[in-house]
Amino acid sequence: MEEREERKQHAQALVIKSLASHQTLPVLDEEQVLYLLVEIAPHPALQVQRLPFNLCLVIDRSTSMQGVRLQRVKEATHFIIDFLDESDVFSLVTFSDRAEVLIAAQPQVDKAYTKARVSTIHSAGGTEILQGIVAGLDQVDRWLAPGIIRSVITTS
Repeated sequence: MEEREERKQHAQALVIKSLASHQTLPVLDEEQVLYLLVEIAPHPALQVQRLPFNLCLVIDRSTSMQGVRLQRVKEATHFIIDFLDESDVFSLVTFSDRAEVLIAAQPQVDKAYTKARVSTIHSAGGTEILQGIVAGLDQVDRWLAPGIIRSVITTS
């Protein structure tokens, strides 16, 4: 009985919301795409303090990302930038045939400048994802500190 109560308390600590791009998918003999957005947040009644992030976004800007795909990635990146705190460290790497560091790892990000840099990303070239990941890991490794959450997010 105690274990069930403990699980119930943990379940109430989080609010989980999801949104799918389709309510149903037809049965087909070909691949289909389903997008799922999952939002996990602490329950509003909880008093929590968010730990600082050391975040590097590694964005695929190869030819396969041209058009709507790249535009959506840019919009999502702007959304992430809006939620950065002064205690967060942010960096931005793009890759196609080679990796390029657009924003070197730094705290107290100038959000307007960073968004402007994101807006300049255009598609061209092949997809050399390993170079992008290596450059992203290098940026995160430049700011090692206790109590900071290190993350590399890659789009492709």
